[in-house]
Amino acid sequence: MSATLTESVIAPEPGAVPPIDPAPSPSAGAARWQALGAPAVGRRVPGTAPVFAAGLIIGTVAGVISLSGGHQFDFGDTMAHLSIARRVLDSDSPGTSQLGAVWPPVPHLALLPFVQSLWLWRTGIGACVLGVLCLAVAGAALYRVLARLNVPRVGRLAALAVLWANPAYLYVSTTASTEPVLIALILAALAGLLGWAGSGRELSGGELAVFAGLPAAAAVLTRFEGTALAVAGAGYVWVIARQRGLTWSRASILTACFAAPSAAAILGWLAFNVALFGDPFDFLRGPYSPAVTNEPYRALGMLSAEGNLGLSLDVYRAGVLGALGPVTVLAALVAAAYLAWRWPADRRGLALVVAGTPAASVVVALVAGHQFMLNESSLPPGLANTRLALTALPWAALLIGAAAGLLGGGRVRTWASAATVIGVIALLVVPLFGQRMVGVPGAGAGSAVLAEATAAAAADADRAAASRWLGENYDGGGLLIDETSIPSAPQIGIPLRDHVNRVAGARFAAALTDPAGHARWILTRDPDSRWTDPTRDQLAAALHQQPALLTPYRLAFTAGDYRVYRLQEVTS
Repeated sequence: MSATLTESVIAPEPGAVPPIDPAPSPSAGAARWQALGAPAVGRRVPGTAPVFAAGLIIGTVAGVISLSGGHQFDFGDTMAHLSIARRVLDSDSPGTSQLGAVWPPVPHLALLPFVQSLWLWRTGIGACVLGVLCLAVAGAALYRVLARLNVPRVGRLAALAVLWANPAYLYVSTTASTEPVLIALILAALAGLLGWAGSGRELSGGELAVFAGLPAAAAVLTRFEGTALAVAGAGYVWVIARQRGLTWSRASILTACFAAPSAAAILGWLAFNVALFGDPFDFLRGPYSPAVTNEPYRALGMLSAEGNLGLSLDVYRAGVLGALGPVTVLAALVAAAYLAWRWPADRRGLALVVAGTPAASVVVALVAGHQFMLNESSLPPGLANTRLALTALPWAALLIGAAAGLLGGGRVRTWASAATVIGVIALLVVPLFGQRMVGVPGAGAGSAVLAEATAAAAADADRAAASRWLGENYDGGGLLIDETSIPSAPQIGIPLRDHVNRVAGARFAAALTDPAGHARWILTRDPDSRWTDPTRDQLAAALHQQPALLTPYRLAFTAGDYRVYRLQEVTS
């Protein structure tokens, strides 16, 4: 009864969330659910469609600014994601094996239909389209989550302002980064969970699996943070089912229904690794896993947070401040304290705890050495993987929106809604036009993610120049490249079936001993540079060990450490 009294303090706005009439002859379980549950929340949430449309508009504006400034490829990972998605259908051996095991497959499968056009792929527009869609889905899901928490409209709009006015989130949503997909799925899963928890009737296990379990499973196959969400979500289902008066067996069945898609996703991923690489945990310990690829960084001392909880927490604190901004972080902390008092242990307070588990899992990954992040608190300091902190953004938006709704209540409506919308627009324009997105000197310092992108673009300027030159002058005959070291295929812009790279397997190995017999063009690092370590660049290492392999070629273009070679024509 206490849960019912607590939850009825904040009633939904009139006409905002229409109740669902109970079934004419409810079962005993359904009747108990209705008697002990919260105010009924309908499946439809008015305002979702306009919010989705607003997200499309805001995302499109951000996309035009980012693409026109040429910032879609600032992060090397984004080009790797684009290439993985395209090579499933465009390579010398197309198929699902091209997904590899470095990253889970959902972001690449979602990107796949948007990059089959060579133009959409090489311009990055295909990735921008997916990112904008994810931004709109995330906004609509966030709005639905807060509606199902019985938060008034002003709180929902405040949450959207926090989400959509973050310049780092807007920027990554115009690229092939995995954060937009992950954030959209996290919020979609939360919306499904709260739709179940706040329903006026006991939803079936199948409905729970479809509307909450499937988005959670997709998040599991997007990034490691999704697994934390799935585990916490399963616990949430069990606790709420028990709070609502269901038996142990019924609560366990519902929990299993929610968890089943995620369990199937994990088992499927393990089976995929076995089928392709002979090891179910290849993604954890294979040649391209973090255990191996992070080793050079570990040798340089860049994984100093590994095994150190205190340092990991401090690095993550600095990362969240850099990605979200101190004002947002302070507001979220105050909101969290307020909501802990107002919603101590009911379905709403517990839902906010679940929403925070993806962010908390980043700390676990830092301690385990699975990930590393560089900022002013790391040892050594620097800028790397700052985007990891963006998983805290939807949680901060939820906290701030819920607290704003409770404090505003029903006393402010029209003027507050208008002020919030104006604030969203203003906060969108100021960061985007005041940051480096439009080339303001020294800009980007206000966001660690933008600052890292700026530094990455400057560091990779030579690679970009060599790649663009090659794309403009390529005249067929195949390209030999170690794309693990030079992930710039979209900047080159030629079909991937013309590439002879590591994923070509035996063909790439043969080309390392006979380049002229396999490719007219070579793009590599300077064979006499520090990149002759075969773990970094197998092609540069092979050319360093056997300089005569380049005899049939002429040096066609040089940019810093990058070399473009073209096979010389044989004249009679």
